[in-house]
Amino acid sequence: MVFTCISCLSAPDRESIAAEYMILAEGYAGLEKYDQALFFYRKAAMEPSYKNAAEYGIGRIYALTGNWKDAAKVFASLYEMEPENEILISSYAYALAASGDVDKALPVYRVIMEKHPDDARFAVDYVELLFVAGLYDEVRQETAALEERFPDNPEVASLADIERRIDEALKAREEGKEPEAQDKILSPGDTTGETAGGTEGNGTSAVEGDTAG
Repeated sequence: MVFTCISCLSAPDRESIAAEYMILAEGYAGLEKYDQALFFYRKAAMEPSYKNAAEYGIGRIYALTGNWKDAAKVFASLYEMEPENEILISSYAYALAASGDVDKALPVYRVIMEKHPDDARFAVDYVELLFVAGLYDEVRQETAALEERFPDNPEVASLADIERRIDEALKAREEGKEPEAQDKILSPGDTTGETAGGTEGNGTSAVEGDTAG
């Protein structure tokens, strides 16, 4: 009855139920039960105040399951509404790169880099984008430049094993395997109250699924 009669409820009741759907979706996402997560994200998306956050969750599930083209479509729609949202920029660019649309992915992410030229975190994430795009020569060049520019930065230090990762990626490519989602790009930072598409006021984050459940 809850599923069939939600449209008959008052606005506060609909929002309350949508919030519960979001909690369930994030819990299932954290447990890697992605079909169930998608079901409840789609239910939550029916309530306007949760629509964008829930759709971001849907895109993230697509990404985590390797469905990069559909992830890019979802993120593209949200990105058009909020082209300055850094969460969306990161997620959209990553999905584009993983789906093979590198020429579009890299300029999208450079928007962040240009806004934060002295922040190594964004430069490191750009290297991750190059990596998932399979541009390994560029990965080596950018990593070397970052190590020289930020010699003591812990974010840059995370690239110390990049040669090993490149070797593993080349082996996986030979075996026809898909790249895995880098959730630190899909879910950067604390987004409570500032989720994709603007969900201020409901206290629900569509990108905190890994901590739910």
